[in-house]
Amino acid sequence: MSIIIGIGGTKGGCGKSNTAVNIAAELTRRGYTCGLLDADKKKSSANWGQARSEFLYFLKNRTSHEEAEFVDENTINDSFTKIQLKKITEKNIQPIEHKHCLGDIRDTIIAMAQRNDFVIVDVGGGDTREFRQTSGMSDILITPFKPSTFDTDTIPDLVDALTLAKDARENLIIRSLVNEVPKGDMKQRGNKLINVLQSYSVLQDTFKTKIKSRTAYIDSLDCGLGVVDYFDSNAKGEISNIVEELLIDAKKLGKLT
Repeated sequence: MSIIIGIGGTKGGCGKSNTAVNIAAELTRRGYTCGLLDADKKKSSANWGQARSEFLYFLKNRTSHEEAEFVDENTINDSFTKIQLKKITEKNIQPIEHKHCLGDIRDTIIAMAQRNDFVIVDVGGGDTREFRQTSGMSDILITPFKPSTFDTDTIPDLVDALTLAKDARENLIIRSLVNEVPKGDMKQRGNKLINVLQSYSVLQDTFKTKIKSRTAYIDSLDCGLGVVDYFDSNAKGEISNIVEELLIDAKKLGKLT
């Protein structure tokens, strides 16, 4: 039985797509099949999925696909040394089904759920039709926040939307994620944001792990990789911990043995 994980909020720029692709990459690394549905007009997750397909084609054929849009040999040479490329080849990275869909996305979610263990739905910022449908169909809904005034200012509007979703589906699990915390975080912005989130009952279930601001989260995107496929052990650990918590949630729902 497929587990649907929605990732969304009422504000753009809080790291939803970065969260979506990295969770998808880690679930795939663990041996699960994973579908990635991009329901944002920016198409960031869908483009990442296409870049991943093109990169895997290169690893298999040692030449770029003639119709490649995102990954060619120049991109690969700029991204990796020969030793790094050899190590990535040995990882046996798997493809991820990816689609882009706007408007009524329900049938697409259902179809992807029939083919995959997990479906990750990346929804654009705002209380949109796609966000409401995702909230209505998800088993787990992740709401990322950056420790900034711009993000905290949007919390009351998001709380209203999430409360309606929770009222409609009592078993919906809502998890808050503190994202892009500055390294060092001398002003304790990450912990302060957690305190704010936990003052709202619908947002108080925060992930134990905070995602730090690391260049690996940017560098790995170029070829459709997650940080778990890359070379930063700290970033790998963060995503691995996030997914471990998600798997615990999935087991609680009775959808994962």
